[in-house]
Amino acid sequence: MSTITVRAPDSVTALELVQRRLGDDALILSNLWVDGQVELVASDEMPTATERPRERKPGNVLIGDPP
Repeated sequence: MSTITVRAPDSVTALELVQRRLGDDALILSNLWVDGQVELVASDEMPTATERPRERKPGNVLIGDPP
């Protein structure tokens, strides 16, 4: 899995950078505001379940969870 981090002054520019490097099917893993810039972490593959742990806290309801 190829993962990249890009920073840009705005989200449109950051998304364009991701698209140029990873293509139209890129997956945004996170987005942050860092030092006045947008920071995106993106991948060209869907992470596996072991790469994205789900932390459950009281009051946290995720779409698709049973009541």
